[in-house]
Amino acid sequence: MRLFGREKHLYELIAPVVEAEGLEIVRLQLGHQKRSVLQIMIERMDKPGVTVGDCQKVSRMVSRLLDVEDPLPDAYILEVSSPGLDRPLTKIEHFKTFIGEKVHLKTLSSYDGQSSFRGKLIAIEENQDIVLSGNVNGEDVELHIPFQDIDAARIIPEEQQTQPKNKKLKGRK
Repeated sequence: MRLFGREKHLYELIAPVVEAEGLEIVRLQLGHQKRSVLQIMIERMDKPGVTVGDCQKVSRMVSRLLDVEDPLPDAYILEVSSPGLDRPLTKIEHFKTFIGEKVHLKTLSSYDGQSSFRGKLIAIEENQDIVLSGNVNGEDVELHIPFQDIDAARIIPEEQQTQPKNKKLKGRK
């Protein structure tokens, strides 16, 4: 997970509390609209899935922690959720878990003029390159993309694999 500044500080503050409950943070994002929105996606460490009760519990615990520590200077909205079917892949372990799945990657660098790829996740190499079978400029190719060059990645749910895609993958700028 690529975090900087305030998001990194929030992660370091919140992760131990979440992990003590047998959960992990899949993604943490601090967005700014009319109010700050702190979005936390969680999942169980021991098995797939997360319950509404897990989300409620983490929400209450994190809310109390943030009230005491007060790391956000302004009012904020706290959202705690599961990763969902189109879950983000933010850690190398996530990529290893979902080998064989269709994914959408956005890279920091351009490869043959492209920085957005869809394809099947084939492997994770020892050097942490992500191996993807995809299409570049109309040709089926095997891409080797360094993990550190991935800006955003997510699973493509089965029902979206055959339909045109209108939703954009959001990444860090």
